[in-house]
Amino acid sequence: MQFSLLTGADTPYIEAVKRNIPFGFNNEPVIDGNYQLLFTYKGEIRYGPAYGSITMYKDGALIWQKEGATHSGEQFGYNVLSAAYAKAVIIEWHSFTDPSKQTVDIIDLNSGSCILTLPKRRYCFAGHLYSFNAIFYDAFHTADVHVKHLDTGEEFMLLERIRQVLPNANGWSVCACPDSIIAFTKTATGIESQLLNLLTLELMGQASLSVPLSKNASFYSYLDKLSGNIVMELSDYKINAANLAETTLKQYYLLTV
Repeated sequence: MQFSLLTGADTPYIEAVKRNIPFGFNNEPVIDGNYQLLFTYKGEIRYGPAYGSITMYKDGALIWQKEGATHSGEQFGYNVLSAAYAKAVIIEWHSFTDPSKQTVDIIDLNSGSCILTLPKRRYCFAGHLYSFNAIFYDAFHTADVHVKHLDTGEEFMLLERIRQVLPNANGWSVCACPDSIIAFTKTATGIESQLLNLLTLELMGQASLSVPLSKNASFYSYLDKLSGNIVMELSDYKINAANLAETTLKQYYLLTV
C-alpha cells in the first residue's frame, strides 16, 4: 500500500471516481459492472435530507422500480451497489413527517426482488460492504456502524471490531480486497491506513501519509472499483480573525492497495 499526491492533471480521474459515489442531487447513475442505479431527485424536506425515486438497470434494461415509493438521497455518499454480489441497498421513506418510519431494503439484482427489509426506524445511511456479501447501516444513537453478513447471518459492530486490532482507528473505507476494509487513524502528523481482514482480524498491509493536520481536518474516501484503489479527499481549515472558517488544505491522494 502506498499514498501518492494527485495533482491538477489528475482532475478528470478524480471526478470520474467521485461521480460514482453521487450525493443524490445530480441525477447521475451509480454504475458497477453492467448494473446501474439511478436516483431521480424530487425535493428536500425542510431542514432535512433530499428524497426521490430509484430505478435499477442491467445492460440498459429496467430490472427494478417501486411505483409510488420515496427513497432517501441521504445515503448516496456510500457504496449502495455491488455487481459482484448482485445486490443494491436502499433506504425507503414511509412518512414525510415521521423519520422513524424508514426501512433499509436489500434488492437482489438477479431476481429484481427485495430479499430483506430491516425494521422501521430512522436510518441515516446504509450500503454494501463490497469486499464480501454484507450490508452496513448506522447504529442509531451510537457512533458505530452495524454490519450484517447476508450469507452467514453474522452481525457485528464495525468500529468495535476494528478497534480490537487498531484501538485508535477513527475512520474506514470499503475496499476491493476480499473480506476487508481500509481502517484510518488521523493524527496531528498525518493519516495511518491499514488493510484489515474483518473476518480474521488479520492486518494485510499499511501505508502512512505525513502531513500536518489540525483537529479540524477531515477526510473522505472514494473506491475506484476499476482499479481497487482509493481516492482520498483531505481537507483542513482554521477560524480566522473574522471568526470565519478559512480553508488551509484541500488535496487529493491516491492510496494504492
